[in-house]
Amino acid sequence: TKHNPDQALLTEEELSKLTLPAFRTIRGWQKKRQISITFSRGCPFACDFCAVEAMFGPKYRFASTDWRIAQLEALRAQYPAIWQNCAIFFADDNFFGSRQGQAITIKMLEQMITMDLIPPKGWFCQMRVTDASSAVTKLMKQAGCKMVCLGIESVAADTLKAFGKGQNPEQIKEGLDHLHEAGIETLPMTIAGADTDTFWSFFSGIRQLARWGVTYL
Repeated sequence: TKHNPDQALLTEEELSKLTLPAFRTIRGWQKKRQISITFSRGCPFACDFCAVEAMFGPKYRFASTDWRIAQLEALRAQYPAIWQNCAIFFADDNFFGSRQGQAITIKMLEQMITMDLIPPKGWFCQMRVTDASSAVTKLMKQAGCKMVCLGIESVAADTLKAFGKGQNPEQIKEGLDHLHEAGIETLPMTIAGADTDTFWSFFSGIRQLARWGVTYL
């Protein structure tokens, strides 16, 4: 087995210079109904179970607002069929990330609204439920968000603590309430088989999410 030397990770400046993906090189791209764009690498959190740090390194990095808007403008101009017919998945592991990353993402959403850069089929993303404040979720909806994938992992306080998740059941319910009030669909991502789990505790957690009104399970 040969292991090639690790390469240097892209810096934030380098991320902000990448070109739009060449979607035309994908076989059948004209028939696609969903495409992905990524604005960042990594995650500022260090949840015990997660592989993101192993893939992208320990430093969370994100592209500038100007670059993000330029990517959307280029997508609309170069691929009008994709723009009109595809839902866009903002495929960042954590759409808002750090406090600074959140400010940049919020600025991007505001500019999407003022510049009429809202994809006709909408968009969805992955985010922490603790970032789903009332103001943020209303802005997301106005900017075209249809659905979010949430790193819930569990609704059991002891399991969340064991995972180092940095959230509690009360925060999960509050974030879900804000998303649903804004009219955004929710898909919780959960983990089965934690050391603190039993069959019944996991089953109870799934039932609790259903009672809280999640859209997909």
